[in-house]
Amino acid sequence: MAGIGGIAGDVSQKDTRLEVHHIDPMNGKDRTWNKKNIPENLICLCHKCHWQKHNEIFAERNQKKLSKILDELNAKYGFHEQLTLF
Repeated sequence: MAGIGGIAGDVSQKDTRLEVHHIDPMNGKDRTWNKKNIPENLICLCHKCHWQKHNEIFAERNQKKLSKILDELNAKYGFHEQLTLF
């Protein structure tokens, strides 16, 4: 990906659709205007790269949630061996 406020360098030649991606994700109900809608927090990605970036973010969030749940189960039930994700 390119620098802040730029266009990603790996834009697919077959997919010319560019989409805006928030580097620091937006949260909450009001997604139309937010202090994160500034050029320094935006980057243009082709559709494929934008989709991949969001999948990475969701996978990371789910990994953290699952790790927390496993830690709580290990603490609550006192397993002799730690439960792990993989």
